[in-house]
Amino acid sequence: MNVWPKTSSDCKIFVCDTITIISEGHAGSVVVSGSHGGLSSAKFVLGKGLLGVIFNDAGGGKDGAGIAGLDVLERAGLPAATIGCTSARIGNGEHMWVHGRISHANPAATALGVRSDQKLLEAAELLYGDAPVEREIEDDNVSTLLRCGATCGDNDIVVLDSVSMLTPGDADKIVVTGSHGGIPAGEYAIRFRPGLTVFNDAGVGCDRAGIAALTRMDAEGLAAAAIDCMTGRIGDPRDMLQHGVISFANKAAQARGVKPGSPLSETLAKYPPTMTAADRSS
Repeated sequence: MNVWPKTSSDCKIFVCDTITIISEGHAGSVVVSGSHGGLSSAKFVLGKGLLGVIFNDAGGGKDGAGIAGLDVLERAGLPAATIGCTSARIGNGEHMWVHGRISHANPAATALGVRSDQKLLEAAELLYGDAPVEREIEDDNVSTLLRCGATCGDNDIVVLDSVSMLTPGDADKIVVTGSHGGIPAGEYAIRFRPGLTVFNDAGVGCDRAGIAALTRMDAEGLAAAAIDCMTGRIGDPRDMLQHGVISFANKAAQARGVKPGSPLSETLAKYPPTMTAADRSS
């Protein structure tokens, strides 16, 4: 859902399910995004000329990873805030717009009047003002989206900051992504059909939205799991792979040995080879 809702002050506010669609074409607007507020989400905001942005806090999670993007955007001079994951569904911008309550805000946002427990729509209006002067952050860990490989046992792993970075070449592969396990993330995975996709459970949150992709992918026969947000940093797939403990697995994943409570790295080391499209057609 991507709209320009009109508020009482007729602000230009873009509401979307995922921050990954934001471009320079949204410059001069405030963005309300269903994405988590972690580091990788902030990377999609930098350099886009936004007035401010509001995310979902994804339960905070390990090391406060679900709100880590707020500090990054503060360094860039951009106002940013999150709503509590229990107040509205992660991955659903419209639900956040209607029901979201602010949980955290960076100093640039609090200076504009954004405060804890404020209605999201009120906070979004406060962010709409003079364009901030965005400062460039010269740090590859902040400015560059991660795509790399890893190995667990005999299995090669595709490691992605965001599930939106999937490509057709990732079909049938094991993928660990820093994304939450909400509906938009599941739709990306269904499009490219990895053999196993691992998300972050994002604190599970309102209506269990943080793991909604798992059921959706089961309907497509695709294996999916999520790690506990307190064991691996959302938006940081390398930390998830190294330290994450599985909290949820769909039926397709459980049938291949993925069990809640198991360390992710150990599970992936034992994960059976996925039958490829070529195998299925032979």
